[in-house]
Amino acid sequence: MGQIGRVYAGCVGVLGLQLLLVACGHADKNSVANTGGADTSDAGANSSGKASSSGSAGKASGGGGSSAHGGSSSGGSGDATDLDSFLEAEGDGFCARLFRCAEGGDDFSGERIALKDPQGCKDLLARVNASSRLLRDLRAQIAAGNIHYAPREGQKCLADLAACNGVDSLNDGACREAFDGNAQTGEACMRSEDCAGDAYCATPQVCGGQCTPRKQEGEPCERDIECAYTSGAVFCDNSTTTGVCHTLLPTAKAAQGEPCTRNFEGAEALTLCQDGLWCATVPGGDPNADALGQCALPIPTDSPCVDGDDFCGDGVCDTTAGVCRSVTLVATAGAACDKTTWLVCDPTLGFHCNAGGTCDASGDGREGTACFGSDLQRGCDAGLYCADQSTSNEPGTCRPFVADGAACNNSQDCASGNCMDGACSGRPCLE
Repeated sequence: MGQIGRVYAGCVGVLGLQLLLVACGHADKNSVANTGGADTSDAGANSSGKASSSGSAGKASGGGGSSAHGGSSSGGSGDATDLDSFLEAEGDGFCARLFRCAEGGDDFSGERIALKDPQGCKDLLARVNASSRLLRDLRAQIAAGNIHYAPREGQKCLADLAACNGVDSLNDGACREAFDGNAQTGEACMRSEDCAGDAYCATPQVCGGQCTPRKQEGEPCERDIECAYTSGAVFCDNSTTTGVCHTLLPTAKAAQGEPCTRNFEGAEALTLCQDGLWCATVPGGDPNADALGQCALPIPTDSPCVDGDDFCGDGVCDTTAGVCRSVTLVATAGAACDKTTWLVCDPTLGFHCNAGGTCDASGDGREGTACFGSDLQRGCDAGLYCADQSTSNEPGTCRPFVADGAACNNSQDCASGNCMDGACSGRPCLE
């Protein structure tokens, strides 16, 4: 079932956190609001397979604006003259959006609580971008002349990324055109940005694939990434025996109590809510199946909620109790923590709730200091990764990336971004 819902990147390019990271690969997602989940504690962002409202089957709701994706371009889209300025503007626009918009399928609640304000979000994005293996590869390919950044298209992408319920991946909507590669149809690729024109990297192999033209409306498909973008919401409609590419065109934004699009499949158009509203399940309806919901105000603390996609205005949905809860961030090492009572160690300060129910502290990010490996964590400095974290409750150690030819445990260890047969080499594989 496709749902409409938020950049920071099923992967990105922005938004586990599924942060908007530039290097998202092409994992299909299912929600207009990115899929970080409400867990602000220690694991960071959860990826539940939801997609952006612009290009993948996803959950659609929330405040909108005037863009083709139903989002508002308010908040500023910044400058996009080169990759560095694009990344900075991407963070500025998306982080303003994170705290401005009431997005549907609200998986950003945890991020908003942990990051506290737009500056905290921008600081986190900068750290994530500094350690992203896919972004390192993008930089290397641009430097080698194999991938080209298009400033004019990058500016359009920034406007979409900053819009309420806009795209949250470089593989959606106008953002697909921000980078263009040299590889022609049928030639080898490692990521969709390698491909020239409106093509994607189809990956029949474990690592690597072939550049393949995207498909038009009504043509057979298996994944959203295969479908050519025009406007509105483009996705692979799998409601029939054979999936086909389908587009939902945007309509006027809906007011409180009016119908809105919750799920792509079964919907006739893309109807998002006015700013400050989100698309709630109709009373007695199925949040995962109903094509239409109704626009509603954010849910107050201690009021009923249905699931983790519900928009709690000041906290998260406690799905066990079925009510919106406030979250208390613990900012002291050694203090008590308890997820069941929403007493959460502040990950942005490097704290992590251990098995004993107290907050452990990481180091300051320098080489040799303790670390925890999730996106929301303070993390290691640029050029380092969190090594030897055997379990989620045990800290690792910040170490330099592993060079090509040296032994590795996984691709996150490698400067190249690829651990193959126990050694670092080559380019990152799509996931």
